[in-house]
Amino acid sequence: MLRLLETPDLVLAQTVKFLCSDDGSFHVLRDMVNESPPTQLVSTFSYLSYWISDSLSKHKSKYNDTKTQQCLQLLNLISTKVPPIILINGAFDLNWGISQPHWALHEFYQRINKRITIIRSYLKPQSAFGQIYPFPLNSEFKEDFWRTFNPNLSIDIGTDQDYIFAAKIHFKRLLRNRVPIQLFKPLLDTPSMKKVLTQAIIEVLNETNENPNITHIQSISTFSLLFLYIFSFSLSNDIDAQMLCEYIQTCDYLSPGLALGIICHISTTICLYNYLMPKEFIENPGSDKSHYVIYDHSNDTELDSFFQSIPEMFTTYFKPPTTNQNQEINSTVKNDINSFLTYIHDPNTMKVQKFKAIFEFAKNHEITPIYTVTISFYVSLRFLIIVPRMFEHFNNPNICKFFMSIISFITPVCDTSIQQLFNNPVTEDYNIIDKNLYLLIRAIGTRMLTLVINLPMEISIPFCLDSLNRYTNTQKITAGDYHHIFRRILSADFPVLGPATLESLEKCRDIVILSMYVEALTSTVHTHTCKGRDSLRSLRQKILDRLPIQADPTMPYLLITEFRGTSRDEFNEVSCNIFADVISMKLDSPREVNMNNCLFCVFSASMRKKFFAEYVVHFLENHLNNDRKDVSEQDPLPLTESEICIPLAQMCLPRLLTENFIDLANELSIILGYHMKNDDLMLHWLTKFTAQYRQYLTPEVKRSLRTPMIDRYQSKLPKGVDFKKENVYEFADQLVKAENTIVFDADTLFAEYTSPYLLQQAIIRSFILLSPQSDIGIVKLLTMPLYEVKFWPNRNEGVIELAKLASTMSTSILHDYFRELMGRSPCDSAMISGRIFLSMVRIDVFEIICETCSTYIEKNAEKLDYFMRMALPSFHRLYGNPQSAKDFLCGLLVSITPQTPRSLQEAVIDAVGLIYLKLKLFDFRKEIINSAMSFEPDLKAVFACSLDPDIANQRVSDLFKTKEVPFKMKKSMMEMI
Repeated sequence: MLRLLETPDLVLAQTVKFLCSDDGSFHVLRDMVNESPPTQLVSTFSYLSYWISDSLSKHKSKYNDTKTQQCLQLLNLISTKVPPIILINGAFDLNWGISQPHWALHEFYQRINKRITIIRSYLKPQSAFGQIYPFPLNSEFKEDFWRTFNPNLSIDIGTDQDYIFAAKIHFKRLLRNRVPIQLFKPLLDTPSMKKVLTQAIIEVLNETNENPNITHIQSISTFSLLFLYIFSFSLSNDIDAQMLCEYIQTCDYLSPGLALGIICHISTTICLYNYLMPKEFIENPGSDKSHYVIYDHSNDTELDSFFQSIPEMFTTYFKPPTTNQNQEINSTVKNDINSFLTYIHDPNTMKVQKFKAIFEFAKNHEITPIYTVTISFYVSLRFLIIVPRMFEHFNNPNICKFFMSIISFITPVCDTSIQQLFNNPVTEDYNIIDKNLYLLIRAIGTRMLTLVINLPMEISIPFCLDSLNRYTNTQKITAGDYHHIFRRILSADFPVLGPATLESLEKCRDIVILSMYVEALTSTVHTHTCKGRDSLRSLRQKILDRLPIQADPTMPYLLITEFRGTSRDEFNEVSCNIFADVISMKLDSPREVNMNNCLFCVFSASMRKKFFAEYVVHFLENHLNNDRKDVSEQDPLPLTESEICIPLAQMCLPRLLTENFIDLANELSIILGYHMKNDDLMLHWLTKFTAQYRQYLTPEVKRSLRTPMIDRYQSKLPKGVDFKKENVYEFADQLVKAENTIVFDADTLFAEYTSPYLLQQAIIRSFILLSPQSDIGIVKLLTMPLYEVKFWPNRNEGVIELAKLASTMSTSILHDYFRELMGRSPCDSAMISGRIFLSMVRIDVFEIICETCSTYIEKNAEKLDYFMRMALPSFHRLYGNPQSAKDFLCGLLVSITPQTPRSLQEAVIDAVGLIYLKLKLFDFRKEIINSAMSFEPDLKAVFACSLDPDIANQRVSDLFKTKEVPFKMKKSMMEMI
C-alpha cells in the first residue's frame, strides 16, 4: 500500500503499529486521525476495513474484541471526515468490490453509500441515456468515448438492469434508423452488450414477424435490412449467434420475408448457417422436410406468387442442387415483378445468369427499391466490385439509380468496402480513368447528391479530394466538377471530419475547395465537447493560414477583406487562374463577374456594398433561370447553369440578410424557392440555414422558402403555415412513431434522409423555424405539454422528442427555452426535458448556460437542485474548456446560502469535487475554494481538503482516458459510483 517514492503515510504506519503490537496508543492514533487531512486517511480507512472484517471472521479473543471496538470508532471518525469523492478517487487503496466488508460494518458505510447514491442520481440518470447520438461519429468521439460521452459507463452496463434496458432500447432505435455500424461499436466494447444487442435484434425480428398489417414489400425490406446487420455483427462476433438461432428455430412460424432475409444475407460459410440448419436434414440427410413453418399472415396480395415460392427456396437454401441450369431469362419474366424475383432467387439458375439478368433489367427498367433489397449481399458486393468497369453506363439514369440504391442499402454495414472500391481504379490507362472518372463525378454532382450526403463522409469526401489531386490534369475531367460537388455538400450540411478527410485536406492544393471549407467551418458549433469545437476552429485557422486571403473573424461566414497573390507551386493551376481572375477584376466595378469567380465575389467584403451585391444577385438570377441541358455524346451528363448557381445563391442569401439588403434578399429567395422544389438537398440546407439566420429572416423570405417545403412534404405536415397549439402534440407523436417504427420503407434508399426519424425531424424543424410564430411563441408551445394537465398516451416519449426538437432550434430560441424551464415551477417532465436538451444542444449554448448558471439559480435551493439534475449528466461536454468548467463550478458554489439544506450542500461538494478531478481543474483550485463562502464552517474545511492537488494524483481518472482498461478493474474501482 505504501508507495516507495512518496512521503510515508504516518497515519497508516501508526495504525499498523497499533494493531500489530502493544506499543501503539489508541488516543495518539485518534488524535492523528483528527489532525490529518482527508486525503491521508484513505489508506487507513481501507486497512481498518480489511482488518476488522478479518478479525470478526477469524478471531474470538477478548483482546481482539477491544481492538475491534476501537477500530470501529476510528472508522466512524474517518467516515465523517472524508468526502465520498476522496474515497472513490482513492480506489487503488480502497479497492471497492474486490472483497466485501463484514456485515457488521454496513452501518459505517451507510453514510458513504447514501452520499454516493445522491451524487449518482445527479450524474447518471437513466432517462438521459438511450437516445440516438445527436452528433457525428468523428475522431474525437471514437478516440475519447469513455471520457467525453459518459464517464464510467461500463459499470452501469455491467450491473444496472435499468441501464441494460435503456441500452437495448437504444440498439433497437439504431437498427430501425439504418445508422452506420460504427455507432454500435462504443457500447459493444463493453461486457454483456453482446447479449443485449442480440435480445434487441430478436425483439425487432419478433415484432416484424408477427405484424399482420405489414405489406409484402415492407416485410422484405425490413427483414433484409435486419439480416444485413446480423451478417455483419456475426463476422465481428458482436452477437450471440446461438441465442439468435434458437429463437428462429423455435418460432411457431416464419414470415416469408424473414426466410428471404436469411436466404439473401446469411452466407453458407458462417456459423449462423450451421446453427439454422433444420435438425431433420442433420439427422436424415435424405429428408426433404424441415420443422420450419413458413406462413404469410399479411393482408397484402401484391407479391403472393413470389411469396408462395419462398418455402421451396428456403428448403433448397439448406440443400442446394448439385448442378445448375443455364436458364435464360425471357421477356415475360422481365415484365412481371413476381416472376423476376422468383427467377433471381431460383437455386437452379446459375449465378452468372442471375447477375447478367439483373444488370440487363437495370439498364432497361427503372429500378424500384424492392429489387435492390431482394438482391443477396454477395451479389450486391459483386456489382460494387465491377463498378469501375461500369462507369461508362452512368449516363443511363436507370443504371445510376440502381448503383445508388445498392450503395445506399449496404453502406451501414460495409462502408470500408465501398471506400476501397472508389480508391482503387482497375486500370492504369489514363484515357479510361479519365472517361470513367468523369462520368462518376458528373453522376455524383447531378444524380447522386442524396447518396453522397448520406454516405459516411470518410468515403465520398476523401475520394473526391484525392481524385481531384490525381486526375484533374487529364483531358476530360475539370476542377469545376469537383467545385460543384463541394459547393453543394458544404452549403447544405455541416462538414464531418475524420482522419481520412483531414489527411486529404492536408494534401489539397485547390484554393476554391479550401476556401469553401473555411466558410463551412466558420460557425461550426455542432460538436459534442468543447475540445471538438476547438479542434475545428484550429483546423479552420490552419487552412486559412495556407490561403492567400485575409478574413474578418467577427462574421458568421467567410468574409474576405484582402486578396493576395498566389504561388502555382503551392496550389493547382485551375484554382490559381480563378484566383488571379478575382484579383485582376475591379471589385468596385462588378461587371466582370462570371461563373468561375462568382464564389469569391460572394465571399468578398464588397458584398457589403449595395451596388455590388445587386449586380451579383442579378447575375445569379439570370443564370438560375437557365435550365437548358445540352446532352451530347461528348457530354452525356451536362450540368446546367441553374444547378451550378443554386449553392452560390444559398451562400449569398445570408450575406444579404445580415447586411440588411432586404429587397435583394426577398428577390433572391423567391427564385431560389422556385428551384428548390426539386432540389435533392432542400431539407439539409433549410435546417442549417434557418437555425443560423432565423433572426434575420423577413416574412417574405420565410414565405418563399416555406412554400416549396410544404408542397413537397404536405402529407407529413398539418394544414396551414403557422405553428399552433394543436400541432405540438401531433409533431411529438409523429416523432415518437418515426423513431419507434418497426417497418423499414425501402423508398428511403432514395430519400434525402435514410432515417425516417431524421427525415421527420428535419421537416418539422423547417416548418417551425419558417413559421410566422415569434421566438418566445415557439418556446411557449414547445414547453406547453410539460405543464399542461392532459391525457397523452405518449407523454414520456413525447416529452423527450420535444426536448430533442427544441435543441435544434435557432440560438435565441435555445436560450429562451432553457430560461422558460428554469423560470417555471420544477416538475419531472421539465427536468427530463432539460436533461435531454443540455445533452444535445449546440456546444456554444451549453457553455453559456453553464458559465451563467448562477443567474438561472438565483440562490434558490430548489432551483439549485433542479439545475444540477439537468446539467450534471452532461458536465463532460466542457472537456477542453477549463475556464468555462471553472465558471460552472463557481456558479454552483456561490448559489449556496446559509439557508441551503445541509444535504444539498454536501451534494454540491461531491459534484464539484468529482468534476474538478475529472476535468483536471487544478490550476483553478484557489478560485473554486474562494467561491464556497456560504458553506457551513466544517463543510468548508472538508471541501477545501477534497480539492487537494495530491488527491490520488489522478489515480483512477487517468485510467479512464482509454477504453482498453479491463472491465473487472474498472468495476472493482468504481463499484460504489
